[in-house]
Amino acid sequence: MDYLSPHLASLRQEITDLRNMNFLYSQQGVHNAVEQSASDVRANRLLQIKQELSKMRDCAAEPRSGGTRFVSRTVQVRSLSDCRVERNAPACSGSFL
Repeated sequence: MDYLSPHLASLRQEITDLRNMNFLYSQQGVHNAVEQSASDVRANRLLQIKQELSKMRDCAAEPRSGGTRFVSRTVQVRSLSDCRVERNAPACSGSFL
């Protein structure tokens, strides 16, 4: 549980940074090969974060000894298409990166 809050905060910050870089990229008219490659890397990282958050959500559905425990938290993720996904984050332990 102690791991979850700082990890979510780190992911939120990373998502914000990626979105800001994508915004700057979108404001440029012409992109060279390096800029295009960096954009692809950012898009892939956003997909990795989305998958990680899905794993965290799915972790709550797994049965545990002593019952299932949930912590009500709202996680907002904005992807390249700026869509918003909200889920209850489970009180899971372990690393997802």
